[in-house]
Amino acid sequence: MTPRCELAVPPPADSGSVAQVTFLSPVAFEREGALAVDREMLLGSLLSRIAGVMAWHGIVPEADWAELARAEAGIEFDTGGLRPVAFERVSARQGRRIPMHGFLGSCTLTGDLGPWLPLLHLAPWLHLGSHTAFGMGRCAVAVSEGG
Repeated sequence: MTPRCELAVPPPADSGSVAQVTFLSPVAFEREGALAVDREMLLGSLLSRIAGVMAWHGIVPEADWAELARAEAGIEFDTGGLRPVAFERVSARQGRRIPMHGFLGSCTLTGDLGPWLPLLHLAPWLHLGSHTAFGMGRCAVAVSEGG
C-alpha cells in the first residue's frame, strides 16, 4: 500500500497573510523560452518540488486542490524586489563555461495564504525553479499575519 500524506491544513480564521520569499541564490523560471516570474510559476514550482520529493519517497500527495487553486487566484504577487542576474557555471565534464540566468532578491505574496502556508514553509528546504542541482532557487520565507 502506498503511503498517503495530507499537504494542506485548514487556514487560520484570519487568513490574510503576507509571505516574503527572498532568493539567496538565483532562481530561474522559464515560460515559452523567456525568463519570467509570476505567482503561478512560483507556486507551481513549489508544488512540483513537493510532489517530486514525495514521489521519491513513495508517498502520494493528498490535498484540497480546489481550495489551493481558489486561494491562489486571490493572491497578489509583487516582483518589485527581484532583479535579473547573469552568471556562469563551469562544467568539468564538458570542459567549458555555461551561461546561466536567474533572479535574486525578494517577491511578496499577499492574501489568503492559509492553504499555502504549510507548503511555503517547505520552500527553503526544497529550493524553487530549475537548476536546483546547481544550487539555484535557494530561498528564505518570512510570513506575517495581516496584509
